[in-house]
Amino acid sequence: MTTSLSTLTESISLVNRVAEAIRGAIMSGEIAPGERLSVPDLARRLGVSRTPAREALLILERDGLVESRPRLGVVVLSGNEQNLQQLFELREALDGLTARLAARSMTSAERGSLESIIVYHEEAVARQDIDGHIAQDIAFHAALREGSRNLYLSQSITQIERQIMVLMRKLSSAPRAMSDGVIRDHRLIASAVERGDEDAAEAAARRHVRNVWAFYQTSLDHIRAP
Repeated sequence: MTTSLSTLTESISLVNRVAEAIRGAIMSGEIAPGERLSVPDLARRLGVSRTPAREALLILERDGLVESRPRLGVVVLSGNEQNLQQLFELREALDGLTARLAARSMTSAERGSLESIIVYHEEAVARQDIDGHIAQDIAFHAALREGSRNLYLSQSITQIERQIMVLMRKLSSAPRAMSDGVIRDHRLIASAVERGDEDAAEAAARRHVRNVWAFYQTSLDHIRAP
């Protein structure tokens, strides 16, 4: 019995590692949106058998990063501007709920950490550090999600974020927004959370997502222009 349970654990661990490797390649752009994923090819490249490669793709399909298509097999998520808009609409609702719950549930120490993140973010923007900007943007939203005390909500937003990133890579090569506008939005959210004002926190978070979508729309407009 012990051997059986040990084998099962190792098998599951391998599948998860394979899924994480493929996920990382998709998120980095190494595997492009719309690209077909061959189980034999993935198994060969990752040095595993076909079974964990196949099961890893099932995990990524549940995550929404790959999809099965008739006559094509499994391909990386690909879509159009309408798909992206729908994801942003959902992201707006979920981020609003996250901020509302954070305003209700975050401790004083957690609320104070939001201000520290914003200060680091300002410094990154001032020195035009795009990697630092992205890191602090992620840290701010991660802190809100942790403060919401809702694991399922956090997992749902993470999934949507990844889908947005993949679609944006397909539709636009525009860099991620790095401006004082992002920090202003974050300050409004943090201020409302600090006051425990749930309505204001939700409204500020929703407005922030709409502002990000407006930026991306502008970049898409530039691509469509003759």
